[in-house]
Amino acid sequence: MESPKQALTIERCASPHDSAKPGTVRARKWTMRSPPVHRLSIDSHDVFTHQAGSYLALFDLGTYTRFVSPHADALDISAHLQRQTQALTILAWDVSRPVSRLDVILISEHEPIERIIPSGRQPFASGWVRSFGRLALMGDKLVETCARNAEFDLLHSAASGRPRLFDVPAGTYLVQLFSGPSDNVSDTVILRHYPFPPPRVAPVRLGGLHRVEESEEDRATSHKMP
Repeated sequence: MESPKQALTIERCASPHDSAKPGTVRARKWTMRSPPVHRLSIDSHDVFTHQAGSYLALFDLGTYTRFVSPHADALDISAHLQRQTQALTILAWDVSRPVSRLDVILISEHEPIERIIPSGRQPFASGWVRSFGRLALMGDKLVETCARNAEFDLLHSAASGRPRLFDVPAGTYLVQLFSGPSDNVSDTVILRHYPFPPPRVAPVRLGGLHRVEESEEDRATSHKMP
């Protein structure tokens, strides 16, 4: 299920040949929409193909720090991804095909993996991502473009492909990746959801309700005549 799309109006100067009058230039407008948001709930899944390149990355849209430097090279970007992986904002994995077909499945923390993956199969990659409700998937070209351009519009630019967005329950996710048995079968991405613990409320002492019990000795002393 997809949420309503947000539109962005962009203006571009057309060539003189597009103008109604010779020698004049008019602005041509069109609408570029944000990528659709695919809602994933517990025990739901989403099957799709995505432009991958050499690797794919799943990240939290609200907490992942994407910009590195306009002169960042491959080693700079790799080190940046390692730091962000340690912060649980992104998980990247190598792919064998430039266009990957994926089946993303969201399950609860207690769901047996054997219900989805045949017994004995092992993931080729796994890791953790913390999300506050919006995950995104992007390929290597988009990762590198974001790392080198601080002003890059991740959601509205058509350059280097666009991310696939997921609306998910907030929490920490164990991500496990299983290869498809053949090229025409999807790789499986398991998102095991661990909810955030409920907030802890500190006890509050209400004024006027605190009472100190007197001992028998204190009561006897207080009742003596001066």
